[in-house]
Amino acid sequence: MNRRDFNRLLSLSGAVALGSGNTFSFLSPTQAANEENALEKNDIIPENWKLGISISGLTEYTQQEIDSIREAGFVCIEVSCGRLKEDDFTQNAMKKLKKQCERAGLEVWSVHVPFSGRENVAHLNEEARLRMLNIVTNYLKWGNELMDARTFVIHPSAEPIVDKDRPNAFAQSVKSLKVLHEKAKSMNSVLCMENIPRTCLANTSRETMELLAQIAPDMKMCYDSNHLLQETPEHFVDGIEKGRIFTTHISDYDWIDERHWLPFEGKTDWKLVIDALVRHGFTGPFLYECRRYRDGRTASYGEMAAIWQRILKEYREWQQKNV
Repeated sequence: MNRRDFNRLLSLSGAVALGSGNTFSFLSPTQAANEENALEKNDIIPENWKLGISISGLTEYTQQEIDSIREAGFVCIEVSCGRLKEDDFTQNAMKKLKKQCERAGLEVWSVHVPFSGRENVAHLNEEARLRMLNIVTNYLKWGNELMDARTFVIHPSAEPIVDKDRPNAFAQSVKSLKVLHEKAKSMNSVLCMENIPRTCLANTSRETMELLAQIAPDMKMCYDSNHLLQETPEHFVDGIEKGRIFTTHISDYDWIDERHWLPFEGKTDWKLVIDALVRHGFTGPFLYECRRYRDGRTASYGEMAAIWQRILKEYREWQQKNV
């Protein structure tokens, strides 16, 4: 029974219980009616989003550290394979990390495929572009078979891209991502194109939508809240067609360049970001791609989970004032 049906059942006796997960609080019939109206408009409940974190797929972890991620309240991870390594090394690392996650009760939600100047699906050199298609195809296969991952994050280009090369880079990216999108679908997986900053492709909501639209009607994206240098994080979400955002990379920044700070360390207004994602129809996960405060200190996983609770609290308080 879902939350709405549970509320309706209890409302027959004049009291309604609302809550996230297994926690419920009883509201008056008037409060319940207001909540029910909100649910009719949008069933998106941020408290129900999975809490996740990106960790390196190339780092050795102890079982204790993986356990501590789950114990802090995280339920899923992204495995980031940013630097290309030898095939055997990558596959063995994936197998080991998957076993550790299984022991801890963590889901491997996504795999971030390699990215660099050479690992570039928009490469203007056709031989280099085709090489990258082979690399990504391997990661789709390994992530799927070795980690049971069904979501894959990919950059639409590398950088820098000079203005005269942008149309050709755009065309190369579309050509590559069309092929990889279909490969992912054939594996019952979802390929998500990430918005990335500076001169990269997909550095605005407009260009991101142009890319997505040309790749496929059902092409999804990874929303990175810290990569937006030409519009605010919430404005970007509003510029993306509903249903396109499938996963996230969450961090804060100074709006000058990407920083990968923890939320509340930069200029992002998190209640507006959550509101935009709710209106978009996003269903989670809220997945951190950061570990550090602005001063360079590394946060504990517990501190990061507490920051998510603060975001939810401030969003709900703001929402109540703006109903």
